[in-house]
Amino acid sequence: MKELIRAAGFSQVGFCEQVGISTSSLRYYNSGEKEPTLGVVLKMCEVLQVSPKAIASALGKDVKDVPDDR
Repeated sequence: MKELIRAAGFSQVGFCEQVGISTSSLRYYNSGEKEPTLGVVLKMCEVLQVSPKAIASALGKDVKDVPDDR
């Protein structure tokens, strides 16, 4: 996620503010301790202008069998 956030021009704090989550929630998502809700994933996609597949991959999920976005 750090690379996606940085590439979009956000700090982690700024990204979390835009998404409406705490920085601790982002840490939990990055570590795999917690899973973001669908609503949070969709907001992340909107803020970063990336696909859900990109978010899932950045969070360490296996996306090799997930079709590419069209």
